[in-house]
Amino acid sequence: MSSEALLAEMSVELRHLREDIAEMKRENKERQDKADESRARLHQRVDAMADRVGAIEGSHRTMTGTVADMKQVTDEVRRWKIMGMTSLSIAGIGAAAFGATFSDTIRWAVKALLGR
Repeated sequence: MSSEALLAEMSVELRHLREDIAEMKRENKERQDKADESRARLHQRVDAMADRVGAIEGSHRTMTGTVADMKQVTDEVRRWKIMGMTSLSIAGIGAAAFGATFSDTIRWAVKALLGR
């Protein structure tokens, strides 16, 4: 092989190597761009999740305070209910006693009037 042919072949091989290197650089840049996009999406999702967790924490604090206030009201209503039931029970016993006494008084009055 002549030196000119050898130089021509080396020149062709060198051109192919340069093309291969350029292709590898392009592929590497594409991979890097995809990785950057993927990381950006991941960071967006993490940020969105952090915002949602913060909102949930705020709602939880608000709800905890509301439930504590509701417990006080519920306890007070229960106390009123117990007091009301006690009052009704006492009134019922009093009414029964009054009814029995009134019934005996009427029976005594009827007997006295009729003479029996």
